[in-house]
Amino acid sequence: MKKSLLAVVAALAMAGCSQNDLVDEIDNGGQISKAEIGFSSIVGKNSRAAVMATNELKAQGFHVYAYNTGTEKIGTGKLALTFIDNEPIKYTEATSSWGSDNTFYWPAADYLQFFAYSSKQSSLVLTASATDTYPTLSYKVADTESNQEDLLVAQEADKTKANATVSFEFTHALTQINFSAQGDTEGLTYKVTSITLNNIANEGNYKYADNSWGDQTGTATYTILSEEKAISTTATNINNGAYMLLPQTLGATATITVKYTVVDGKDQMIKDASAGEDIAISGTWAPNKNIRYTLSLTSDATPIGWDATVINSGWGTEAPGTVTPASGE
Repeated sequence: MKKSLLAVVAALAMAGCSQNDLVDEIDNGGQISKAEIGFSSIVGKNSRAAVMATNELKAQGFHVYAYNTGTEKIGTGKLALTFIDNEPIKYTEATSSWGSDNTFYWPAADYLQFFAYSSKQSSLVLTASATDTYPTLSYKVADTESNQEDLLVAQEADKTKANATVSFEFTHALTQINFSAQGDTEGLTYKVTSITLNNIANEGNYKYADNSWGDQTGTATYTILSEEKAISTTATNINNGAYMLLPQTLGATATITVKYTVVDGKDQMIKDASAGEDIAISGTWAPNKNIRYTLSLTSDATPIGWDATVINSGWGTEAPGTVTPASGE
């Protein structure tokens, strides 16, 4: 993934005189002006589940929250004072710049804590109580692959007017899951008709504090394949795109169900698993990781063996006799 810095000058506005009283003013050649908050953003180069790149981020934009924690730094400062509330930031190709409908200015001396996300879902909100030191982001994964997305998150802590520009480096908040399948016996054809991923949590709260997910609920089944696909002994990719799923520690009931048959070169049935075989899966899906499951399909094939023996070790010899033709011959 190309790591390109996007110079962003956000045109963000503050509402309410109580906030404006906190902003800093600078002397610019004898003229007093306010110090605007600028933004820049990239999609992190170290990301493994690299589905969305910087160009896609430009097209989609992102949302920003900021909290004024006064003289307290991140982790101790309470997020009681919301400075920017879910402000959409958009990229304009004509001017090669980012902007929004409002303008925000730096406080005179206070620390600001910035949190951002990029999502196609317009209803997402960050939650922080007056006693929280980090916010959380509630999120539900879509049921179908085509409706899922690469959710991006970013944060910048303890920023002041001296920083001028807030530079976000976005990372992938979800886990990318892919599937392959292969048979175990040369010369046989494996016809897979269905693959499902079962008992997967699909809703939770992303924690900016430690890049983790909590309060997971819901149980989803994802259809990976629903049409016949021929598989050989070479690993074959099953899904066309990536499944972007909720990071989690898989429970005891998490399984992959695969339905398939195995036939020989004359289309004779060797194994019938069309009713489905369950494969237990375990482990932990972490944010910003790419995991591929390769299903090893067994044929249970037993080749027909051949053997032969000679009943007698030699030919027996009979005593010679006389043959008399019948009368008239």
